Amino acid sequence: GKELPVVITGVDKEIEVTLRKQPEQNRMMIHLLNYDPKVSHVPASQVTIHPPAGKTVKRLFYPDTDTEVKFTVAESGVTATLRDFEVHDMVVIEWNR
Repeated sequence: GKELPVVITGVDKEIEVTLRKQPEQNRMMIHLLNYDPKVSHVPASQVTIHPPAGKTVKRLFYPDTDTEVKFTVAESGVTATLRDFEVHDMVVIEWNR
């Protein structure tokens, strides 16, 4: 009955989603990795983020460009549209303390 911390929709089953938590830095990273050699372009996907108890999303951004990702507050967290990518992409979520 628990919610996953992150739900990605709109991606093929060959896309691996990995979470890395850094509680000491009050953040989490989402890595998306395309394992399908036949797919050279992964279209934008939707992400729903469920923050840990007592936390709210402060910032969502791409670390390679320091570009902010616009997000919408939802009932149990936030939702956002992630950018297209080819092989690997990463987004960072920072929590309010």
